[in-house]
Amino acid sequence: LEKPRPRAASFAGALEGCSVGQGDVERGEVHRLLLASLLRAGVQPSRMLTDIVVLGCCGTLLERLQGPGFVLSLVLGSTVLTNLGASVANGRMVAAALANKGIDQASGDVSVSAPMPSLARVSSTSGGVTALGVFCALRHGRWAAWPGLPLPVAWLMAPVFVATLSAFLGYGGQLREYKAAAEAAAEVAAIASTEGRSASSSIAPDVSVLDVVVSLAACEAVEGRARAACQAPPEDVVAWREELEEAVDRLPPQPPDGAFFADLCGAAVGVVAAIVLRRRVV
Repeated sequence: LEKPRPRAASFAGALEGCSVGQGDVERGEVHRLLLASLLRAGVQPSRMLTDIVVLGCCGTLLERLQGPGFVLSLVLGSTVLTNLGASVANGRMVAAALANKGIDQASGDVSVSAPMPSLARVSSTSGGVTALGVFCALRHGRWAAWPGLPLPVAWLMAPVFVATLSAFLGYGGQLREYKAAAEAAAEVAAIASTEGRSASSSIAPDVSVLDVVVSLAACEAVEGRARAACQAPPEDVVAWREELEEAVDRLPPQPPDGAFFADLCGAAVGVVAAIVLRRRVV
């Protein structure tokens, strides 16, 4: 375990750094507002392709018309604003769902009596790209998306609208499932407290759920390499994997994905930027 455990912990820490929650911003970790849009884990390939097309076509058009400095400022500034708005909105939605359920979501600390649901976070967001596309569609919607291509710029935002609407419609169901899981965890903790035993998992308090998942993947990779070499897996790795598998069953419920809030905020930022620039021109 001298090599896989520290490497898994380091990798999990890097992944966790590419997400942002309301508690992270309150602690001054503002760099997460940019890093949350760098990680694209779990994103549908169609959405990733759409973001690339919107960034390439709209960014190229606006760079010719407004200059590279304007495009860079719009993308970076809107990314920070939309991730901030998404983290606050998702955090408040989750906190409202857990209200009066004996689970504290305000501080982000894991030292509570009931199994603590992870602090609501957002990652793999595209708010900056959405803001760029909405701005370009409002200002130059009838222009060709690419020279020689008979496709208006405004049409590029149709897949983004569909993806955001789909995520919005599914968020309510995810929030209800999360609420039910959190209530069940709180009930188990309450029963265990009355019986004088602990309902907490074997996971250390300072270890996140992401650490457990990444560590389990590292164990499986080590065992797979050993089997490929016709060797028995290391006993300490096998014991570590068994411990992690037992802990997986007791992981706290995970909040729903609120990345679509960044798209909503991005659309608002794009509209405001288009209105402000239009007034300046007039």
